[in-house]
Amino acid sequence: MTLGSVTITLINNTFDSLDLAIKYSTITTFSENINSTFIKCVRSGFEDPAKINIVTNVSANYVEKGGTVIFTINIINDGGLVGKDILVNNILPKGFTILSSSITEGNLVDNLGVIDSLGVKGSIFLVLVGKSTDGGTYQFQPFVLYEDGININPKSTNSLPKSIVVEPIDVKISILAPTAVLGSVSKFTITLKDKNSVKIANEKLQVTINGKTRTLTTNSNGIVTTTDNLKKGKYNINVKLPATNNYKQSSANISHKVTAPDLKILKIKKSGNDYKVTINNIGDTISKVTKVKIAYLNKYKIANVKAIKAGKSVTVTVKFFKYNIHKKYKKTATVNYDKLFKEPSYTNNIKRFK
Repeated sequence: MTLGSVTITLINNTFDSLDLAIKYSTITTFSENINSTFIKCVRSGFEDPAKINIVTNVSANYVEKGGTVIFTINIINDGGLVGKDILVNNILPKGFTILSSSITEGNLVDNLGVIDSLGVKGSIFLVLVGKSTDGGTYQFQPFVLYEDGININPKSTNSLPKSIVVEPIDVKISILAPTAVLGSVSKFTITLKDKNSVKIANEKLQVTINGKTRTLTTNSNGIVTTTDNLKKGKYNINVKLPATNNYKQSSANISHKVTAPDLKILKIKKSGNDYKVTINNIGDTISKVTKVKIAYLNKYKIANVKAIKAGKSVTVTVKFFKYNIHKKYKKTATVNYDKLFKEPSYTNNIKRFK
């Protein structure tokens, strides 16, 4: 008589010997007249297979991006045989990286626990400290594959799922917008960091300058730079980070000023054959060294004008021709006539006289 791969010897339809011990069998009926001695032998050899269970725990169900969670996994053998070739899968959910880990027996390889065997009523602990890297909701649900000592195919056990919500973190936006002089380029430097002062790369910022919005992406240092050519005046610079899975919405504002010198000829006074020209800087920043020219017909004379601070005046003398030669002609005085520096308007730079 043969049961599976086990051969039983019968003499005169009576149990004689059993060379291979039977560890597990499910017997519902016998067609042969097997004596009570055989049945007793089979029953005494009956054993449960290994039964691996898994119990998990997390230190927190809510954490900010960048925060840590402790993941605990307890592997238990509640069966009657040694469990072998145990693989613990998904030991860390997506959205986390391992900061540290430990296992009481076996090895940890990537996102896998490898255990050679686990005895009856044995228990093994895996503890992992994970850092959250991305916002969102994640499921922590490890499962095990193992050999139960009876079946050819591996068995599996799933743990109960546990949800972990990684919440977006506050950010800080800083803006540098130094005062620019008319004619130069206005430069803006924007830095994006989280509340822990960690630089944030590859995030899109909405930058509004002079009513025009542009979308710019932070570099590896969390910085965006942009420029603009603006007229003289004050401008509000607004920078906004829209809400994402990782970061809370945030915005920042700063005032930017474009200044300019603005020269005005206040008066011209004759002094012998020469002219004394008084020039005032009605702008809000110092001018550069320039020149003033007095001309009539196709003739002219030039004098140098030093830099003038905002709100201040200087008087320069223009050495001119003999008065009798030009007294009947109208003359024109022009300061910064070759536009060595930019002004918001040049109408004040000219004055006509006789």
